Amino acid sequence: MWPMKLDMTRDECRGVLRRLELESYSNVVSTFRAQGALSKEKARILEELRKLLHISQDRHKAEARRVANDEQLTTVADTYNVEVCTVFLRSVEDSGGRRVG
Repeated sequence: MWPMKLDMTRDECRGVLRRLELESYSNVVSTFRAQGALSKEKARILEELRKLLHISQDRHKAEARRVANDEQLTTVADTYNVEVCTVFLRSVEDSGGRRVG
């Protein structure tokens, strides 16, 4: 049996979709940070995702700052990647994010 439809308004559906878009973008940014340096290919993918998921430049900058300052992501990146993540951090700063600390 197919899933039943919930009784939701158009605005509620729009809100759910927006939350999913924001969470998806945030998860991809976190994953790329944990993988280490941000390559040109990953930067291109993020740019495409920004368009597809309707992510503003300001939101992108906030995500870049968040991952640049996340201790767990930094630890994973530094521990499991041979390359030091200064390239990623530079790219974050170039995109308008600032590393705090």
